[in-house]
Amino acid sequence: MYADDLKMFAEIWNFVDFTALQSCLAELLLWYTKNYLHLNPGKCSVMTYTRKKSYFTFDYQINGTVLSRPEFIKDLGVHFDRELTFARHIEQTVMCASRSLGFVIPNSKQFKSIHTMKLLYISFVRSRLEYASVV
Repeated sequence: MYADDLKMFAEIWNFVDFTALQSCLAELLLWYTKNYLHLNPGKCSVMTYTRKKSYFTFDYQINGTVLSRPEFIKDLGVHFDRELTFARHIEQTVMCASRSLGFVIPNSKQFKSIHTMKLLYISFVRSRLEYASVV
């Protein structure tokens, strides 16, 4: 059995904060083990959100495996980077909407109704642009 999409957040200002979060990871692993759940360290990662040029980076571990620090993380369809710029998210969203539009235009030429073409656009293109746009 697997459990996924768990997130842990903490402000890390010093080594004591790092140690506290590492202890939480150890307790989480213990809880997973007691409940017959599998935690795959290869699918776990660490993301530090900051706009500072210099910040603390510690190596967090699960079962002796150091967790990766990717350039961005995709969560529920939204790309997050270290500085929370959302540049990659916008780029990916526009690319996906453009591909959808490239599908809708040639395949909607057979429809005479403007209403039908509008529904296709709203369903396939605009929905992609509006997803998570509140962010």
